[in-house]
Amino acid sequence: MSKTISFIVAFFLVISIAAAVGMGVWGYQLNSKLMAAQKQLASVQGDLDKAKADNAQLSTELAQTNSTLVQTKAELVKTQSDLKAANSDNTNQQARLEKAQKIMAVADAIFVLGENDKLVKALVVDTGDSKLLNLFDTAMQTPNTNNMAIFLEYLFGAIDDALA
Repeated sequence: MSKTISFIVAFFLVISIAAAVGMGVWGYQLNSKLMAAQKQLASVQGDLDKAKADNAQLSTELAQTNSTLVQTKAELVKTQSDLKAANSDNTNQQARLEKAQKIMAVADAIFVLGENDKLVKALVVDTGDSKLLNLFDTAMQTPNTNNMAIFLEYLFGAIDDALA
């Protein structure tokens, strides 16, 4: 019996030693895996910190870009307003220039070309200036130096006003 007990004790002892060795190997493997996981975690944590820093920098740049965009939009609105004003001024200047050209055509017909009264009257009507037309009609219906002087004074004043 003592042999059987010795055999059982030896068997359990061998099992225990094998279990202890197995547990040691398993513990060593787990420890190695844990250390590798910790290194990987440290690497990932570094990447995360870098990503957070990059995110903060990009957020700052985005805020600056948005601010620049808002400012640019405001400048664009002002520029569009300025352009509308410039176009309006340009239209007004063109209208004034066309008026001056039409009035100058009357002066040219009278003094340079020596056109007849009917053509001069047509040019006066083309100016669209009712006062000029009334003064011309008065000068033609009652021809005298005074009426012609009043007509010519208004004619050259209208040219000056159109070009001013």
